[in-house]
Amino acid sequence: MSDNLKTVLAPLDSAFDKLDDDIKNKMFEEKEVAESVVRNHIVDDALCCAGVPRISGFFQQSLRKNTNLGETLSIRRSNGGHIFANQAAIVRCDLAATNGIVHSVDTLLLPRGLVRTKGANKNKFWMF
Repeated sequence: MSDNLKTVLAPLDSAFDKLDDDIKNKMFEEKEVAESVVRNHIVDDALCCAGVPRISGFFQQSLRKNTNLGETLSIRRSNGGHIFANQAAIVRCDLAATNGIVHSVDTLLLPRGLVRTKGANKNKFWMF
């Protein structure tokens, strides 16, 4: 790692309870999968919650940053003022560290290759 400041989106313990058992097993058994999940929670920039733009009229504004894994992270503020990183709520903001900032999130930010959509194995059709 370099000497510049980082932002770490640290998942709460309860975030792991939300995972499917197969994803959990894969994370804890395969070093490469665990490393990719960790790298997806690190941004090579210092991001403070105060820097997340407020909603302006009808337009949703967000910050777009790349994680250390190279995936795009969208950081936005809801109408109620809550801050999200993709679908994960930031529940504790701006914990200062010597090499950056830590935010607590309630959901893991899984890499695209590890995310499984609900009903992905089912045939899709329209019913009228």
